[in-house]
Amino acid sequence: MKMQSRPRPGLFAWASAAWLALLITGCAQGTSTTGLSTGTGGSGASTASVGGGGKGGGGEGGGCGGVEQVAGDCKTKVCQNGAVTEVTENTDVPDDGKLCTVDSCSNGEPTLTPVAAGAECADDGGKVCDGEGQCVECLDPSDCAPEEACSAAHTCVPASCADGVKNGAETDVDCGGGCGRCGLDKACAAATDCSTGSCTAGRCGAPQLVLDGGSRRWSDGTLATACHSYKNPGGGYSYSGATGDGRYSIDTDGAGAEPPFDVYCDMTTADGGWTLVDNDASPGSSFTTREPGANPDISVTRGSYLPAYPWSAQPQLLCKSSVFTGNQGWLTLNALGDLALEYPTRTTPVDATYAGQWSYEILNGNTQQGTEAWLYRGSGRFGSVWIGRGSQPTCACDYYAPSPETGLGRYEIGNGPTCSTWVR
Repeated sequence: MKMQSRPRPGLFAWASAAWLALLITGCAQGTSTTGLSTGTGGSGASTASVGGGGKGGGGEGGGCGGVEQVAGDCKTKVCQNGAVTEVTENTDVPDDGKLCTVDSCSNGEPTLTPVAAGAECADDGGKVCDGEGQCVECLDPSDCAPEEACSAAHTCVPASCADGVKNGAETDVDCGGGCGRCGLDKACAAATDCSTGSCTAGRCGAPQLVLDGGSRRWSDGTLATACHSYKNPGGGYSYSGATGDGRYSIDTDGAGAEPPFDVYCDMTTADGGWTLVDNDASPGSSFTTREPGANPDISVTRGSYLPAYPWSAQPQLLCKSSVFTGNQGWLTLNALGDLALEYPTRTTPVDATYAGQWSYEILNGNTQQGTEAWLYRGSGRFGSVWIGRGSQPTCACDYYAPSPETGLGRYEIGNGPTCSTWVR
């Protein structure tokens, strides 16, 4: 084998040495903590972290110098083939400086998860986490002094009935307890907590009937205009509570000049809602005048009239008696004309018959003298109802001077009937 002679050192050897020194210097710069390396050669691919002590790598045709890491962004920058690339680094956890969040990385993204409400904290003068990542002064009144309330802004403030928070003895926000009454469907502990005067199952309900001094009225303190207005109320009122027959307070003209008065209501016969007008309560009893305001006592004989009485949509008269000959002790008539509509408001007997002013509605078999319905003043009788045109009234709840004439079906001295007439 022919040996090749060794070349003499010269310019080429010096140049090679200089190039190698420059390459070593460039690689050393790649380890700098202040930026990327500026490698100038090398055809092989290389990857290195940039900054933070990572090694620099030169890629073909360029370098990776001058870019710094961002702390807590859940990423790290690396130099790959001469270019900067971000990669996920879930150990590069953020820190927002708050005790009410848990700081973490999720798939390379910073995540701040709120700590559960009620956890202790001490940020910004607070002492309890609100469950939304903030440290606040309070979550409920127990976090404040006894004389304070926890406001909607989670700060301790003097308790009041206008602080927008349910506190103190309140049953709902700023109402009930020692504050004003609560509206419909608000929380309550007693009827006095509600503007409707009705507390049912812990909620303020529609106004209902209550007993007040022996007489019924609406629980919110208002009065209906008649018995039928209590039985079939509108406007959000409810026929519930202290229901049934008995004494009720009414105001026939609402806000008008007529004063309220008590009446006796029949809430069961023929769907109820009847207001008592005239009443013969015992055998042989009678009355000689009609007095203003209805008779509120079913055991008392009295003739009454009802100032400004408001009829229902279907004005009707009810007669009840102990001596009806039919299968029920009552019958009802429909009021047809203006004269009939005067019946509950007249103070004296009418001077003419009510013939043609009434029609029968329910007779219950009380048809002894026919089925024609009419009222008659005859011989001083007042409120005498005839079914047919016989000689005696079917329902004679009236006065008759000089001797009483009170009876039903047919008049018999000493028969001892009782009788009452009602309107709705």
